[in-house]
Amino acid sequence: MLNITRCRSILTAFGIALGSTGALSANAAELVIDPLGTNGLSPIPFNARNSGTEPIDCQIAAAHFYSVDLGTAAPGGEVKAELWASVATGEVYVLNRTRVRIPVQSLWCGFAGRAWETRDPVELARKAGHTPGPITLMCQGETDRLRCR
Repeated sequence: MLNITRCRSILTAFGIALGSTGALSANAAELVIDPLGTNGLSPIPFNARNSGTEPIDCQIAAAHFYSVDLGTAAPGGEVKAELWASVATGEVYVLNRTRVRIPVQSLWCGFAGRAWETRDPVELARKAGHTPGPITLMCQGETDRLRCR
């Protein structure tokens, strides 16, 4: 027997709302049916090149104050990662080690060891019906902040 209260709490954890009848919208059903892997998603290659003199770190804020470290790069190095987008909903994801889709709330790069304090936010294209292109950045320090363009 399907317990609607239990389903509602699980879906709420994924940021999906159920109506009072327990009905899902078509977009929400897409996310619930296949919350693993890249089926139905388009890749968004991410590349942040460190053209500065200090190491950089790029991170993602996900739901419920959870963060994902995309990587660090020494001067002259690069942080490379793969993000994923749902063209149907515009949602952007990163996959965890077990290939579960983690919704991306925000992404930034900053100086390693103090990435949050020195961050430069990275804008993500989030438009239903739109396939986002690769994110390619050149990052360099400016006084007390990192700038990625």
